[in-house]
Amino acid sequence: LQDLDEKIVLAKETLDNLVWARSQAESHVADAKSLIHPMRSLPYDVLSEIFSHCVPSWAMNERSATSLDLRTAPWTLTRVCFRWRHIALSSPNLWTYIGLDLRS
Repeated sequence: LQDLDEKIVLAKETLDNLVWARSQAESHVADAKSLIHPMRSLPYDVLSEIFSHCVPSWAMNERSATSLDLRTAPWTLTRVCFRWRHIALSSPNLWTYIGLDLRS
């Protein structure tokens, strides 16, 4: 029985090692998939155009508090990744209007 118990312990250790190796492999696959994601291959001008549609129309929305709210575009676009930050900061159409709520 002791011999069987030792084999069981060894089998459990082997299983634990295989489970860990599988989780590592899954992580590597997820990393690789993110590198080839189509969003990474969109040209600068296409992303800039998409970003311009993310910015609220401040002039038309009188109820908006301020364009300086860091929780809204274009501010949020600058915090996704380095490339998006560069594109957002280099797109003047995202920064042409400053809306301030002076009522509060």
